[in-house]
Amino acid sequence: MVPIFFLFVTFAGQGASGDGRGFFGKWRGESVCVDRNSACHDESVVFRISNSAGSEEAFAVQASKIVDGHEIDMGTLRFRWDAAEAKIICDYPQGVWKIAASGEGLEGTLTRHDGTLFRHLALKKAAPGQK
Repeated sequence: MVPIFFLFVTFAGQGASGDGRGFFGKWRGESVCVDRNSACHDESVVFRISNSAGSEEAFAVQASKIVDGHEIDMGTLRFRWDAAEAKIICDYPQGVWKIAASGEGLEGTLTRHDGTLFRHLALKKAAPGQK
């Protein structure tokens, strides 16, 4: 079974340039299954978001899920900044992630290529030094 939880996000504090740099850092939160007729499981997650390949419009997001108090790496995906939507977007074989700022955090969705909403994501910036 291939995990389908990798992501990239945008943040309200994206800076005057509006290029998504507010995404950078460590984020914690929940990834909730919307499609309950699947093998999907709700997960507590951690995302580490950084610049990818030296491009200001590309983001690397390393995602982990929390199992028995330990982080389990789920991999890294590359997202692109979409200025028109003010979101970071990743189109990969299992669907399309779209993530945007929401208050003090990030919210996103994973939609399958057939249009089925599959996951909802809610993240808050991790406190400095927080594991």
